[in-house]
Amino acid sequence: MNLNSRPPYEKRTFNSLEIDNYLQSLEKKFNNPILYKIFSNCYPNTLDTTVDYNSDKKETFIITGDIKAMWLRDSSLQIYPYLKHCSKDKDLSNMIKGLFKKQIMFILFDPYANAFNKIPLKSPWSNDITYKRDNMGNFENAMNPNLWERKFELDSILFPLYSMSQYFLLTSDISVFNLPNFFNMLNTIISLIKKERRGTDEENENGGPEYSFQREIAEPFDSLHFGRGNPCKTCGLIKTSFRNSDDSALFPYNIPENALLVSTFKLLLKCFNQNIIDEQIKIKFEPFKEEIKNIADAVEKSIYEHGVIIDPINKEKYFAFEVDGYGNYYFMDEPGYPNLISLPFFQFCSASNEIYINTRKRILSERNPYFIKGKFGSGCSSSHSYRRYNWPLFTIMQGLTSIDKEEIKNCLKMLIESAGNKYVMHESYDIDDINKYTREWFAWANSFFGVFIDFIIEKYPDIILK
Repeated sequence: MNLNSRPPYEKRTFNSLEIDNYLQSLEKKFNNPILYKIFSNCYPNTLDTTVDYNSDKKETFIITGDIKAMWLRDSSLQIYPYLKHCSKDKDLSNMIKGLFKKQIMFILFDPYANAFNKIPLKSPWSNDITYKRDNMGNFENAMNPNLWERKFELDSILFPLYSMSQYFLLTSDISVFNLPNFFNMLNTIISLIKKERRGTDEENENGGPEYSFQREIAEPFDSLHFGRGNPCKTCGLIKTSFRNSDDSALFPYNIPENALLVSTFKLLLKCFNQNIIDEQIKIKFEPFKEEIKNIADAVEKSIYEHGVIIDPINKEKYFAFEVDGYGNYYFMDEPGYPNLISLPFFQFCSASNEIYINTRKRILSERNPYFIKGKFGSGCSSSHSYRRYNWPLFTIMQGLTSIDKEEIKNCLKMLIESAGNKYVMHESYDIDDINKYTREWFAWANSFFGVFIDFIIEKYPDIILK
């Protein structure tokens, strides 16, 4: 696929006049034509290249880009920049609600799965060894031709709910909560959370874990020790077996994932406190309301009790990346979302929160094992890619959560340079050689570059506009 420019109109997978008009309205205002070219490629890239919308069934399947499967997390974040445009574009709104409908179907099909096929087929991971319980409580093989893979990542069931809530708050369109099986999905999510807040010993005392996963592969981050990973102790936090990178967690309680749960549940409560919510919808939500609030409050309390560490060197408090409930912790940051640096963006805490400030300072230093410096600046690599490969997703979020104008300008400069002559974002690139990169068709990164530019236009327009 040629990504040096947008596909012709007739070859785009979805067309939005509102998005086209928005891009055209900005073309002559940019002070850097190269930046505008990157922006005009990236902003609509999800619409142009990844959407399969069945208007008859009102269902939408969105691929990640060069992988022809749909991740619940990626697809939720790929459409994020378009949510604010939906009130002015009914077709765009319907397409996005079609995505939400599809995500609900997938979560109900298997809430532990992270990525799905459009039609049943044999994926590269069809031989993964992963189990679920049947109606009698017995374990059975869970791998299915409808699944691309079945890695349990807590954010996979949270991001669709987060985006649905954001959609409603931006559009006041209550029909999103009338989508088929919305409340069945909510019940499924709450049920999974209750199961996954049990520690290892508590699971063993009650019939064993709900989820097990192993992959026959040389890469250790792609599998779980004995199908479960390292043990953890019940402490109020929710387990996740894998991170948003699809790499296995070192300790099962990932703090950014738990913070996203708090933010998502609080956002949902905010939606249902709006006066415009239909009485019948409120009645359907009522059985969930108190439990959602209690879970959010309990997880938030547990994050501050078990996920905040006192630095042995400077005695400052900061958020750990992962903990096990026994007092052990691991510090790093992941380039994808949710990560520690994104906590203010997803409204878990403010950018002025003292613990967050300390955490951010450590993330952007050599005390983060994945922090890197090189010819093209600094950033964050990942266990999911080469050691000195920076991820634009991280640089974008660094800019989105910064209150320092010079830092924001520096992040933008790095992103422009990283696009090279492809004029799009990559999954990652060599911090010393931008001609070496992974995945040039990675729609999530393109969408969030658009989110970053929208942020700059709103907060610091003089950086990019004439």
